[in-house]
Amino acid sequence: MSTNSSGDNTSIAENILKSMSDTKIGGYLKESSHPLPLVFHVLFKVAALITYILGGWLKGSSNFVTITVICIILLALDFWVVKNVTGRLLVGLRWWNVVYEDGS
Repeated sequence: MSTNSSGDNTSIAENILKSMSDTKIGGYLKESSHPLPLVFHVLFKVAALITYILGGWLKGSSNFVTITVICIILLALDFWVVKNVTGRLLVGLRWWNVVYEDGS
């Protein structure tokens, strides 16, 4: 926990939201009921895309395997976040069901 100038304890995420509240993205984050999962939902997708597009240019074409492995790891993390975190918090998805004896 960090303290701001007024002495209140605030989290790092709240400080980031306050500093970004004037921007369009900050507005979306401020309106979201779960801003941190929203950030990770987009972060892994963008990181994998940037790695794929700029990886060959930055590292040279000889590291194709390394770039591919990094992209696969980022996309696997993205799949896990979408399935287990954002799917549950942002959409309300459940990956199990409960069936009682009476069939309900």
